[in-house]
This record gives sequence, C-alpha cells and structure tokens, in this order.
Amino acid sequence: MVFLFESSNEKLKSSVFHQGISPWPLIGDPEKTIYKKYGVEQSTLKMMKSMFVANLGQAKKDTKELNLPADKDASMNLLPADFLIDENFRIVKAHYGYHLDDHISIDEFKAFAGI
Repeated sequence: MVFLFESSNEKLKSSVFHQGISPWPLIGDPEKTIYKKYGVEQSTLKMMKSMFVANLGQAKKDTKELNLPADKDASMNLLPADFLIDENFRIVKAHYGYHLDDHISIDEFKAFAGI
C-alpha cells in the first residue's frame, strides 16, 4: 500500500495520524502532479455533497484527537481515488470517489489482497 496526500512531506512527517499508518509509504504531492496524471478530480459541488453524507462532527473530533496538522495550502475539494495495482503494476481497479469519504470497501480490498 502506498498513500498519496496533497500535503507536503514535512507536514506528513509532523502528523501523529500519518505516523500512525506507517509502515506504509506516504508520498506528499502538494503540486498534485500524480493526482493530475491519474485523473483525480477536484469538485466543489461533490465536496458540498459530502457534507450531507459524511459525519462532519465525527470528522472534526477525529481531526482534533489525531492531531492532524492544518494545511492552508490544501484544497478542500480534492476527491479521493483508490487504485488496486497488481504485482505487474497493472491497474486492476480504479475507484474515483463521488464524495470525500467514498473509498473502495475494506472487504473488496481484503479480497484483492487475498486476506
């Protein structure tokens, strides 16, 4: 597993949350070079939709408890994208989120990983 974040590598290293998901590699992409290459979408409309489907109160609480660093340079409308890539570096599945917390299900991920 590799995680890409819009934050800089320095901000990722300073975050207790991001340190907690190690040992998986974390890659900062503040210029969104990789995001653009893979067609990851930015959408204010879909971000606003997230407010209706996500538990924003819980998200705020989690942000505080996990000591997530504020990132004034990060956009608020970058949607998630998840890719399942096989051992031959072939994209087996590309999942582009419809809202901010739309990801591949953990069951689908486990099935792909053979867990």
